[in-house]
Amino acid sequence: MNIKSYMDWPCRFVQESDGVSVTIFNDGSCKELTETINTSGTTIKEAEAMAVSAIIDTAEYFFEKKMIFPKARALEDGEIIISIPLHIALKIALHNIMISERYRAVDIYKNVEGGSSQKFNQDMKLRKVTKFETLAKYFCVVGHHLNIEF
Repeated sequence: MNIKSYMDWPCRFVQESDGVSVTIFNDGSCKELTETINTSGTTIKEAEAMAVSAIIDTAEYFFEKKMIFPKARALEDGEIIISIPLHIALKIALHNIMISERYRAVDIYKNVEGGSSQKFNQDMKLRKVTKFETLAKYFCVVGHHLNIEF
């Protein structure tokens, strides 16, 4: 698994009279979501923050509906990369594995020492920072080992 396809999102920024519009591109693999997510901000910096927030908001919807969240597509000319935090990208990847391989939360937390439904659900909230060691344990349970190299 290439975590960068969950973390690094190609975006196109366009300066407009009232601010900056942002188009975020995914791989188009999901029929429930168009190939783009759109947002805007009054400045480039605000538009970048809104882009990260829009990706996370969309992922939260997919989590709630128990649907696989699409990956980012390859960068094209005129686009820049906006990155979401690594712990959020890992949670999206784990969520997709759980959906595609039919794992339930109970299948995971019962196999982690000290695990509980409440802890697992808290750990999987996208806007909550979760220790990488904890996420690595969850990945091991579903047969995927995390190797993070810089």
